[in-house]
Amino acid sequence: ITGIISAAVLWVVAWLFLPDVSGENLKTYTPEEIQAAEKARDVSFDPDNLPVLHVKVDYSEGPKARWYPKGESPILAKLVKEGKLPPVAERVGPEPCVMRGCDGIGKYGGTWLRIATNPGGDIGIITWRMSAATAMRWSPLGYPIVPHVLKNLEARNGNREFILTLRKGVRWSDGHPLTAADVMYWWNHEFNDEVVYGAMPDWMKAGYMTIAGKRGTVEKIDDFQVKFSFPAPHALFPGIITRNTLPLFEYPAHYLKQYHPNPKIGDRKICEKAMKAYKMPSRSALYTFMKHYQNPEHPRLWPWIYRTYKPTPPQVFVRNPYYFVVDTEGNQLPYVDRVQFDVKSDDKMLALAATEGRITMQT
Repeated sequence: ITGIISAAVLWVVAWLFLPDVSGENLKTYTPEEIQAAEKARDVSFDPDNLPVLHVKVDYSEGPKARWYPKGESPILAKLVKEGKLPPVAERVGPEPCVMRGCDGIGKYGGTWLRIATNPGGDIGIITWRMSAATAMRWSPLGYPIVPHVLKNLEARNGNREFILTLRKGVRWSDGHPLTAADVMYWWNHEFNDEVVYGAMPDWMKAGYMTIAGKRGTVEKIDDFQVKFSFPAPHALFPGIITRNTLPLFEYPAHYLKQYHPNPKIGDRKICEKAMKAYKMPSRSALYTFMKHYQNPEHPRLWPWIYRTYKPTPPQVFVRNPYYFVVDTEGNQLPYVDRVQFDVKSDDKMLALAATEGRITMQT
């Protein structure tokens, strides 16, 4: 009898809370809304016209062009008004990288909150997945490969030569111009300087620069062009320079040269002073230290740059006032003001941070 009574009570309670299934109060949708929803779910694509986020523009249009740099974050606009920064068009340059957002034109402001599981490597993701200033970039579906830091990449002589053309007016985060001298510094004093590495690593001897058992070469053509030459066809080269592991544009010569451990290149007095200040045991150790992503003085081409060194979280990266990318309306990117990393080494604390809304977007 008790069981029957309990079942009856549950049935009555369930009946009282039964939702309205008559259809009278169900939400209806217009044909236009249904069509929009179906379009949003559509993942088909035209193989002859693949989606691209980088937009080709005619740089000869100049200031009259819709994409020409003119919009900027209110934070930077205030600094321009105070005379602490040049106008946005001067900071970005006449040949910016123009990108189209998947959701259209964005709004400035906000902080991208992220969680790291350790204070080292996890925060270092800012240097590649989130900010890598690579020569070329893949498109959403892979191909086509499009110029990013580069303005153009031209293959010649049956893919044995590649002419890399830089965008005019691009600047490092300290305002210093990016030129072919920076690429040549990478080639001469990073890739091919045995003082830096002690001995030439195997990956340099047998890496992408070796074709048919022979080394490739890099030479400067002018201030905005360099030529990569190979002894045999190298059709994979455009894809290789999309890799963040090949950081052509991570070595600002005007900054790093003074700290270079090679006595023929680096400034002895500056190195000795810095070694003492940072308690470095050698010039090689100092050079590695000065290149670290948490050195806020190191100029970058990233959308967000390290603001001030802190030994403890949160670690904060703020917008780069000289970032070279704009949207199709000429607004300097990024839209988000800053990226902040907190560290949660315990899985339970990480889950708690997520449920409390302390993560904006993260895999």
